Amino acid sequence: MLNYERLEFLGDAVLGAIVAELLYKFFPNQDEGFLTRVRSKVVSRESLNELAINIGLDKEVVAKSDISHNKHIYGDVFEAFVGAMFLDQGFVNTKCFIEKFIFPNFFDIKNLVAVDTNYKSRLIEWGQKNKVAVQFQTEETYRRRQSRFLCVVTVEGEEKGRGEGTSKKEAEQHAAKVVVDAL
Repeated sequence: MLNYERLEFLGDAVLGAIVAELLYKFFPNQDEGFLTRVRSKVVSRESLNELAINIGLDKEVVAKSDISHNKHIYGDVFEAFVGAMFLDQGFVNTKCFIEKFIFPNFFDIKNLVAVDTNYKSRLIEWGQKNKVAVQFQTEETYRRRQSRFLCVVTVEGEEKGRGEGTSKKEAEQHAAKVVVDAL
């Protein structure tokens, strides 16, 4: 059975490689930790979802069921689009499209560098720097037949923040933001 998820898998890998190379060249004096953080912002679900909507992919999605509860579907579709382009046009043309059209028109690299929204990483780094135990406990719950995630962050065994989301990662980010904002 054909579906977009196999193309999404391929597109994710191709996009990750292209973005990694572009950032490697754009920031010649930065270390791999910095490059990894910026790459994760570029290829994050939120970023790709916004990008897909900005280029009009949201208007092209046809689904058999209501997809309004899955706010990340458009980013997934963008990755599938990249995978399809790679299969049809090859790596060089796909890279050219990302480099010449997507990056200059839809990403402000300087803004991505200035704004750090990976609260979980920031909190973990803070814990390591201060030799403080930070733990994330995440569980899946169900409401109205929809999967949700609840995360509790503890610092030195004491609960410091909670967060919810439609994915484990989203719940952990929301919980970490609560704790980071309180620090």
